[in-house]
Amino acid sequence: MPTKRPLTLGDLVSAVQDAVLGPDYPDVPESPYAQQAKMGFDWYAPPQFLPYLREAAERYQLNPRLLDQQFNVESRYNPRAKGKAGERGIAQLKRDTAADLGVTNRTDPRQSILGGAKYMAQLLKRFDYDPAKALGAYNIGPGNMRKGKKQEKAQAYVSAVLTPKRYGD
Repeated sequence: MPTKRPLTLGDLVSAVQDAVLGPDYPDVPESPYAQQAKMGFDWYAPPQFLPYLREAAERYQLNPRLLDQQFNVESRYNPRAKGKAGERGIAQLKRDTAADLGVTNRTDPRQSILGGAKYMAQLLKRFDYDPAKALGAYNIGPGNMRKGKKQEKAQAYVSAVLTPKRYGD
């Protein structure tokens, strides 16, 4: 059985690049997060949510910057955010998914962030640690991802998560 190792940004960028752009696309010289840091970008999360991001990243062995970018795309860190399909909170969890993850209050920032990170970790495992597929499944659902449905939506979501922007853009 292979040993589980934390997902690196290089792994994520390479997998997404291959999945979205194809394997012949020129290599990305450095991760978008390294570029983000060089350009003076900071965390998207309001300071009061940073401890939750770090806790979630450590608990589920995920990159905190990836989670930060993902939750910014999901809700712009609005704990009261509502999606069209009944999603709620920072991580935009549906009621049944939240219940399966042990989240009792989807609008509680800590529960939402920890629940979203737990779900992402589960999806990574389910999709053989393929970050592009896991991110896509987070957005369109694992069933749709397996069936190949809504692929354009999934690709747009993955691209949005991996494209650094300044907070509030």
